[in-house]
Amino acid sequence: MTETIGVLQTRLPDHEGLLLCLDFDGTLAPIVDDPEEATITPTNAELVERLRGAPGIKLAVVSGRGLEDVRDRVDVSDVTYAGNYGIETDHGDGDIEVHPEAEAAEPVVEEVRTRLEDELADEDGVAVEDKRWTTTVHFRRAPDRAEAVTERVEAVVDEHGDDQLVTASGRAIVEIKPDVETNKGEVVDAFAAAADGYLPMYVGDDVGDRSAFEAIASAGGVSVYVGDEDIGATATVESPEEVAALLRWLADDGVSYIGGNDSDRPQ
Repeated sequence: MTETIGVLQTRLPDHEGLLLCLDFDGTLAPIVDDPEEATITPTNAELVERLRGAPGIKLAVVSGRGLEDVRDRVDVSDVTYAGNYGIETDHGDGDIEVHPEAEAAEPVVEEVRTRLEDELADEDGVAVEDKRWTTTVHFRRAPDRAEAVTERVEAVVDEHGDDQLVTASGRAIVEIKPDVETNKGEVVDAFAAAADGYLPMYVGDDVGDRSAFEAIASAGGVSVYVGDEDIGATATVESPEEVAALLRWLADDGVSYIGGNDSDRPQ
């Protein structure tokens, strides 16, 4: 975390604000076997609330979860939320915008989801999650079945996806989503373009965050990976607890570095 703070101390004085984009699972909330039981840590909830109103901070939560799901789990208003890898967005006013091509593909997604529920009913430890515009198959509780489950999912999508859907693998999951040009990187690009003069920053933990890290690199921002893999991030932290420590530094001290105004900076 010291590395991340050092980078921010150097970069923030040259910007009028910080665009802080946060993943949910594995970042604000610990990874758990049952995704329905994922909960933001109390400390991270408190700090997201503090940062929401901090001067010079624009805050966004960017998740693969459905938007209403992640918004309910974070439970902080007046924050920008992007769900389903950017298929749906709430810019803090409570109204949800849905990618029109994804909206058009909803009947096909529903058909494939229903068939997957039937196809995978015999797989112990495997769950099919309905995210309306997308579907996620979870096999964290059945790691030995990962390859077989993935093959079964791909077969169903190939047969019934009507050439409108694609699959993508993540950490103990397979995502089934409309074949549209949207991912976390596209989301970060759009948010950064709307926050001119702000330093873009992204914190995430999964392969689904790679596109966001690439977008941050292209924008000259700061990316933080939660874990110990080398996936091209600016810096790393070890856990959601270390994410909390980073957010606390931002709330307590980091805002004083924004724009080169050091009047409130700790000495």
